[in-house]
Amino acid sequence: PTMSPTIISSVQDSIFNPTHSPNIEVTLNPIMEPNTIPAKYPTEFPIENPTIQPSKMSSADPTTQQTTMIPTRKPSAGPTSPPTAPPSNEPTTKPSIKPTSKPTSDPTTAPSKKPTRKPTSKPTLNPTKTSTTLPTPSPTPRGKELRELLSQYSPDSAEKLLIQSSPQSYAMDWVLDDPNLNSYDDDKKLQRWVVATLYYGLVGEEWYVRKGWLDLDGDLVDECSWHGIECNSEGFIMSIDLSGNGLMGNIPYEIRHLHSCVYLGLSGNYLVGIDSSVFEMESLKVIDLEDNGVRELPSEFHPGSRVEELYLSYNKLRNIPKQLFHFQHLKILWLFGNELSSTLPSEIGSLKSLVELDLESNFFTGSIPTELFQLTRLETLYMYDNILSGEVSPF
Repeated sequence: PTMSPTIISSVQDSIFNPTHSPNIEVTLNPIMEPNTIPAKYPTEFPIENPTIQPSKMSSADPTTQQTTMIPTRKPSAGPTSPPTAPPSNEPTTKPSIKPTSKPTSDPTTAPSKKPTRKPTSKPTLNPTKTSTTLPTPSPTPRGKELRELLSQYSPDSAEKLLIQSSPQSYAMDWVLDDPNLNSYDDDKKLQRWVVATLYYGLVGEEWYVRKGWLDLDGDLVDECSWHGIECNSEGFIMSIDLSGNGLMGNIPYEIRHLHSCVYLGLSGNYLVGIDSSVFEMESLKVIDLEDNGVRELPSEFHPGSRVEELYLSYNKLRNIPKQLFHFQHLKILWLFGNELSSTLPSEIGSLKSLVELDLESNFFTGSIPTELFQLTRLETLYMYDNILSGEVSPF
């Protein structure tokens, strides 16, 4: 059957001239697109009350309807709040070029280069650079008098007394702090200064036992009552025995002024050096330095040394100075357990008073010198654990 022209015209009008715009255009273009692309000057919300769905009002013109339904990429003309200014790389506030007339803090941290004529009551935080690291002391009359006395007895210590961090200077300050100083004679002052120098020079703060040492009050004020010290009836030190007490360093030069000392026992410590002044002690007969870390002996010795017994075993000696063989009073010489090498020197025959000689456990090589067998007083000789050769001559 065929349709009437009126019906066909009506159908065509409804197809080609629609009265409502289709909704397909709305669904294909999402409504949230404007929010995904921020404006150059963003606002908090571009529309005061945005609608979730586009307006259903239609116009007769489909083109106009399509333009209304597709949102533009520009924000609304009237935002709810004024846009914020774009961030700036420059600070919002600029400091004034000229400082204020009154500073915010009272004193300046760094002192002025030119001191005022009258110093302020409050010192500056940073000291001036004019002070030296070791300022020259301005001794009091009492301190100056003691320093001159010590320099007179020990000229080689004069410069060290001026160095405030030296053992000699520390010892002098301790003597000056003694409330009984004025009651001592010069010999007593010198002796107390020497043992105090020994304490500071051999790191006395680390000693295992230091009973009485440097006490200025109590029952152990006198140095003759200190641990390891014995004195004669006149109050002069005659024996020092600090074996196995944790002494460290080098024996100080000033020990030579202990003129009455007969025995010096410093074995079993951590000593690394011996000053030649040890052998200049007038009355010293026994030196016991076994089991330390001594690597070498002084190259020069006092020719008039009265040492009779010298114990140097278990150190790290590598050579024997030839002047050691000039000790005419030496009776006992122990050198075992060192690192002595080369051949035995022929000068060993000069030790005419030698009674006991121990050279075992070293690295001696070569033949035994015949001069050794000319020591008529020699009673004991140890030489095993070496690399010696030759014959042993009869005594």
